[in-house]
Amino acid sequence: MNIKNSVVEFYTNLHKMPELGFEEIKTTAYIAKLLQQFGYVVQTGKQATGAQTGVIGILRGAEPGPVLAIRADIDALPYVIEGKPCVIHACGHDANMSIVLALAKFAAEQKIKKGTLKLIFQPAEEVASKNGSGSQRMARAGAIDDVDILLGLHLRPLQEAGKGQASPALWHGAGYTIAADIKGKTAHGARPHLGINAIDGAAAAIMAVNSIRVDPGVSSSVKVTQISAAESAVNTVPNIAHIVFDLRAQTNEVMEELMNKTIQAIENGAATVGAKSNITLQEGFAGADYDAKLTKQMKDAIIEVLGEGGLLDPIVTTGVDDFHFYKQHKKSLKTAFMGLGCNMKEGLHNPQMSFDIESLADGVQIMNTMVNKILGFINK
Repeated sequence: MNIKNSVVEFYTNLHKMPELGFEEIKTTAYIAKLLQQFGYVVQTGKQATGAQTGVIGILRGAEPGPVLAIRADIDALPYVIEGKPCVIHACGHDANMSIVLALAKFAAEQKIKKGTLKLIFQPAEEVASKNGSGSQRMARAGAIDDVDILLGLHLRPLQEAGKGQASPALWHGAGYTIAADIKGKTAHGARPHLGINAIDGAAAAIMAVNSIRVDPGVSSSVKVTQISAAESAVNTVPNIAHIVFDLRAQTNEVMEELMNKTIQAIENGAATVGAKSNITLQEGFAGADYDAKLTKQMKDAIIEVLGEGGLLDPIVTTGVDDFHFYKQHKKSLKTAFMGLGCNMKEGLHNPQMSFDIESLADGVQIMNTMVNKILGFINK
């Protein structure tokens, strides 16, 4: 098998069919068809993936052993270009899919020696809905119930990694959104003592949140990103205000503390003027929590493929990825996540983003080395 030709072919096809989260119909069909051709047991549909889209491919080894899963996200992003709505693969998920598809083909040709290789093509990484993101739905559907080890990967911008480089650990932070309705009491502007000004309550809540302190050794922040009040006459004391806070933390432990303190600060802050608060944890993403031994194996695999000069230190990013909900769902799961260099220009989520497509072959070889280390191949 020519790895470079295969991964470029898959990328070229997938790049032409960008679809939004939970709408990846063509992408799902394309992946499922290829996996069936490669000899995988293919699972699709809501019972398998928790959604109408997404694919699971299963390749069993000749001997008993662990279940190793590799996840690739499959959705694209919405844009408006020159006044026209469009969908673009501007986060590199087409590349992630292509790497795992090429790996699927290569692994099938080499034949798994022991255990099971499970490929998870997950929908809606970019979507955080009331029913959960793609990873949350797949986890609830049982996609990782039998999985012992889960690997992930993502392309990195040029500022972090160049062509021929890779990091054994991409440490995503945790990010959540908290919304609060501050409820006061309407009154005439000439008689404010008869009412409770919801804007005053919101201001007090914001000041209280801004006074929160957590471990300064861990990167974190909480800030108000939206504020509005009920539309009423300018001479009327408003009875409702709405505020939204964005929370970030590099660890899940600090995030939990930050969320608890934010909720307490909103409640107590609003209460100082007699207002009440209705608080909602709207959406969010868990932070990275990797297995040290598995990360070491990823480091060794990078060195085997790219040499010592291609190995980068772990990358710490305030960006998020719903990959980490799998670990939240199954605490015993061992995870690792590679960051792959590809001379990416413009950067992630920029519709003009571009990169060296042939670099994807490096990702295939690194992941193939990981499969060999964990499951082994019969035909090497």
